Amino acid sequence: MKIGKGAAKLAAATLMSGGITIVGAHAAFADPAGCIGYAPNIVQNSDGTIGSVGTGKCVSNAPRTWRIEIKSELSFQPDYLVGANTDSGSKTYYHQGVRSCDGGTYGKYYGRDFFTSSSDQHDSPHVYIQAC
Repeated sequence: MKIGKGAAKLAAATLMSGGITIVGAHAAFADPAGCIGYAPNIVQNSDGTIGSVGTGKCVSNAPRTWRIEIKSELSFQPDYLVGANTDSGSKTYYHQGVRSCDGGTYGKYYGRDFFTSSSDQHDSPHVYIQAC
């Protein structure tokens, strides 16, 4: 049976470590390497909609997705998603906005933006808004 060089090296490393193969853990993510995200805004527009706009910048072109969300802050429950939008492509500048209503609810809302390939999230201040 013929095996490739990579498989042979893995087999040798496994034998040398007493039959135990150790696989490295993935590092925790932040903004993608060479990128930075900025905290979005949160506003109530003149038409009553809640709005949020966010920006992310990178030093080099690569396929990425930038996501902007409006969330409603709830006590003792997970915050729920009111609206979302994305900006995708292989570029260095990402900018996206979202507008939404929330059934006439008065509550605390915030904007959140992030690169979908990372776990680093940027939040606006949490503000009370009377949504449409």
